[in-house]
Amino acid sequence: MSYSRATLLKLSKCAARLNNDVRATLEQLNLLAVQPSHRPTHRGRKGGRRRSKTSHNNHDVAGQVVDGHIRNTHPSPLSTAMLGVWNAQSMKNKSTHVSDLIISHKLDILSITESWLTGDDRDDCVIADIKRTLPGYSVHSSPRLSRRGGGICVIYRSNFGTQLNKTNNYNTFEYADLCFKSGHSSFRLITVYRPPRSKRNQTSVKDFLHDFSDLLESLIAYHGRFIITGDFNIHVDVPHDQDGNSLRNLLKSAGLHQYVSVSTHRRGHTLDLLITRACDDSILSPCVVDGLPSDHSAVTCSMNIKRPAVMKHVMKFRKVGDIDLEKMKRDLESVNLIPVNSQSIDISLMVGHFNTTLINILDQHAPVCVRNITLRPHAPWFDDELRDCKRNKRRLERKWKASGLQVDKDIFFTYCSEYKQRLENAKHDHYKSIFSNRNQHQLFREIDKMTSDKSNENLPHHDSTHSLTNKFQFYFENKIQNIRDALDIAHTSPVSVLISEECQSNLSSFPQATTDMVRKVIVDSRKTSCGLDPFPIRLIIEHLDTILPAVTAIINRSFSEGIIPSNLKTALVRPLLKKSGLDPD
Repeated sequence: MSYSRATLLKLSKCAARLNNDVRATLEQLNLLAVQPSHRPTHRGRKGGRRRSKTSHNNHDVAGQVVDGHIRNTHPSPLSTAMLGVWNAQSMKNKSTHVSDLIISHKLDILSITESWLTGDDRDDCVIADIKRTLPGYSVHSSPRLSRRGGGICVIYRSNFGTQLNKTNNYNTFEYADLCFKSGHSSFRLITVYRPPRSKRNQTSVKDFLHDFSDLLESLIAYHGRFIITGDFNIHVDVPHDQDGNSLRNLLKSAGLHQYVSVSTHRRGHTLDLLITRACDDSILSPCVVDGLPSDHSAVTCSMNIKRPAVMKHVMKFRKVGDIDLEKMKRDLESVNLIPVNSQSIDISLMVGHFNTTLINILDQHAPVCVRNITLRPHAPWFDDELRDCKRNKRRLERKWKASGLQVDKDIFFTYCSEYKQRLENAKHDHYKSIFSNRNQHQLFREIDKMTSDKSNENLPHHDSTHSLTNKFQFYFENKIQNIRDALDIAHTSPVSVLISEECQSNLSSFPQATTDMVRKVIVDSRKTSCGLDPFPIRLIIEHLDTILPAVTAIINRSFSEGIIPSNLKTALVRPLLKKSGLDPD
């Protein structure tokens, strides 16, 4: 079969549908132009050039080769969870910088070694300050109880599904073991701190490796993904260091890989590590954050795990301040707060009618508003001046990393100290302005927020509120029954009491309450409301003359029958731990 030149030239317009042999023949005959690798654009060469990212680490390949091009297979950094580890060398006076580190690098989890937390009420100020700046985050602390120093603290987003694993007691290192779950992805995070050898710590690296190998044996058998991080205080970056070689050989024999390859200490050496299975891709693009108020740098990385959704809080409220009080007063006067036939019905129905009427009127004038509030980090003292300082700090860091000169390094760390001082001063001035504009009651309320953590209820683990309520009821019923049983079997000697005079008083009935008596009790009481109240105390005081006769009638009816209505036997009970830091389970 033969083709004319015109027919062959028409094939060039549909060359994409030709097979490779026909295409090659047409190109040799100069009847088909060689197709460019990509469609030309009007952009500059720099903007239109395809760039491929490669990695110097064989265990962190950024993409895979497809059709001669490197295509990125990692998820976007905005969709992956961020992990950080930092030896803070006591976070008691560094809560501001801990929060700044999490906000600046958008960390979802931050493991802190050498937290120096004590596990008692002295930690409340630090934890409350962090949670006030970082709403939507939770704090888990594993303090060193034997002596001062040490300790591990993990700060993480509250919408992670978390589970605390049981840990063993090792003499050579401390560690915290938590499981995190986000969507269908889960992993196990083990944060390790090995104290350096000192007069009080005479354990050697050999002893540590023996204990650490015991921990690795249990981790290797774990079926899921895990990440080991923390401060090991071993120079793994020195090729001929005996301790470093021993740790590297131990990790290699366990099929693990260590990702940090640069210095993490101000004096040099790699001490803070990130370790996973060699065949795992949990850790992506690790990097070091310098210039923090510690001898150690922070190590951050993105994880091949979906970042949890932003936590939201549903807030319900009424706009009580916008109520037209005169119109509400007319509505209250136009209805019967107690039934007309109140003497012939049960007192509980009488109270129920009173509550329902007030709630209906309140719904008409101030309906319930629902608002979803996204919990985001909140640092109101971080102004434009601090933002410019942080921008200059990053510029000096880039200059130092590019030149590698000692003078640029000194300038960078000097400016980091200046930024640290400015950040603390800005926070100090912010709270100073708040305290100067508060009365005594507001001042104590603000101080209570700053010094105590009330963001978490610290309830025991439960599937539903109903099951937890029944669990509490069953516990206290058994406790009371056990006390009664112990009293029944107790052998006590009989006690005789000599009564010299008989009581002549007799209480057979309660006197009727008057409106003036009830008014005095309401006015003298604290102006607080409960979530079960049908009317806020503010509106009760405003319309006291209208509501007072109905309240007095209910009280007198209760006194005359000797019955407390079942509607008034309901309470909101919020269990509290006796001491912060205790296990709620």
